[in-house]
Amino acid sequence: NLEEALVVAEAVGQRGGFGGNQESDFDGGRNERSRGGFGGRGRGSRDMDGFRSLSREDQSGEEFERSNRGFGGGFESRDFYRRDNANNNGDSVCFRCQQPGHFARECTNSGAIACFNCGESGHFAAECPNTQRTSRDGPSAAHIPETSELDEIYNQTVHAGINFDNYEKIDVEVSGVDRPGYLQSFDEIGLSPVLMDNISKKFKYTKLTPVQRYAIPIVLKGRDLMACAQTGSGKTAAFILPMAKLITEIGDISTGGGYTTYPVALVLVPTRELCNQTFEFGLGFLAGTGVRIQRIYGGPKTDYLRNELANGCHILVATPGRLKDFAERNIVSLNKTRFLVLDEADQMLDRGFMDSVTWTLDQMPSNRQILMFSATFPGPIQALAQQYLQNYLYLTVGQVGAANPDVTQEVRESSTSGIRSGSKERPDSHLRGDKATGGLCRTGSDAEEAAALYHNSRRPAARSERETAIRDFKRGKKPVMVATNVSARGVDINGIELVINMDLPSDFQMYVHRIGRTGRCGNPGKSISFYDHGRDSALALLLRQNLEKSGQSVPDWLD
Repeated sequence: NLEEALVVAEAVGQRGGFGGNQESDFDGGRNERSRGGFGGRGRGSRDMDGFRSLSREDQSGEEFERSNRGFGGGFESRDFYRRDNANNNGDSVCFRCQQPGHFARECTNSGAIACFNCGESGHFAAECPNTQRTSRDGPSAAHIPETSELDEIYNQTVHAGINFDNYEKIDVEVSGVDRPGYLQSFDEIGLSPVLMDNISKKFKYTKLTPVQRYAIPIVLKGRDLMACAQTGSGKTAAFILPMAKLITEIGDISTGGGYTTYPVALVLVPTRELCNQTFEFGLGFLAGTGVRIQRIYGGPKTDYLRNELANGCHILVATPGRLKDFAERNIVSLNKTRFLVLDEADQMLDRGFMDSVTWTLDQMPSNRQILMFSATFPGPIQALAQQYLQNYLYLTVGQVGAANPDVTQEVRESSTSGIRSGSKERPDSHLRGDKATGGLCRTGSDAEEAAALYHNSRRPAARSERETAIRDFKRGKKPVMVATNVSARGVDINGIELVINMDLPSDFQMYVHRIGRTGRCGNPGKSISFYDHGRDSALALLLRQNLEKSGQSVPDWLD
């Protein structure tokens, strides 16, 4: 009895269940309050002199009263939610996943409550191998994501390069009925003076990109949109700016303020890196406008994210899994959401998020407006659009799936083992002074081996460390960032002049996305890719065709 009680007690404490009348995420996140707390201690205390009276209602409405007799008095069959947490049939029910037949300490279900220290499943916080803790004896430390200052956000923006005017030559096509016209300048949008000041004086945007020129009028007309454009083409501004205008025109909108938040607009993204980036772009655009933007994604503590939402949230940027989790806990409701943006929609498909995406769509009002942005639109994404988008317009900017012409591509014949052994093909030999360089690898283990070329640590990075690494790279504190394919999509970092493919991806479109980390917004860039005949032969034809279409040098041996 004591062992099971301690397991549950530790879980309740780490989810915020200590202290009188304090909200907790006890038992899978249902809206409950601890009543009286453990021994009158503050939140997170492990010095449990005894249990005070606690109560809760389970899903069937039955009231379970906890004993206030303390450890010394023992436990009766009803005390502390019963030893076996039995269901109506008398079977044991796991505290973590609510399934019968095992205890929480034995749980292996993927849907179980994650570790309170690192957010990953498969272990308890006490057994967590990650280093994200406050002290040897204290409870888990909350991961609080760092938010850049506004000046830093503006300064790190990728500004128009010398080839920006070439965007005027890119082919643009809009398919559908009742197509609105396109914009010539930001002044035609009708944005507020504050928003215009942020665009022109803070971000220093002077010209619209093609996707902005055509997409913004479509959004302002209330039409659903399916937009396909090259990476680095300004898609974020293409949906943030018109949504901000429409939200301010709606007037005073209550987004909650209590336990549940009701965002007006939802931006769904596939990765936490893109979530943070979109959130910070939004902060820069919306500063001083009164439109609030927030983010939720896996990693940060629930309490922190919930408190941020309580400060107001008109636009919510979220990853699919975290959004569904918060919606099921009633922390976020989509009942009043009018706009949905699916950014990098094809990557959501690749990462297996389509079930979460369709679940999200089913939670929203029928009169919502849906905007889908992606670099490619494979069959399943087109089927999703046919099912959920109404009378939509299809916008294509440039050649779908083509490489950025502003990137000079170089393919070198090599063996991957030769690179890793530190031969003369060592990737850091291509660094030029303080220029930023990104090295991309196919898998996490490959990235760890690549990182070992620059330092001797092969320890996997915690989530907070990954965020710090990206931030240091953006700030210029570190000239090289080694990453997996996760960073090949959507990550927009100013000043990257060189991308090195340590090994080529198995999919050609991923190659296009990888090299697209440079050459953004009309700035010239370069990519160096190491080609292994034994590993990369399936890509040979597509690589050759790509180089020929881009007017670049094709190695004789690439066949």
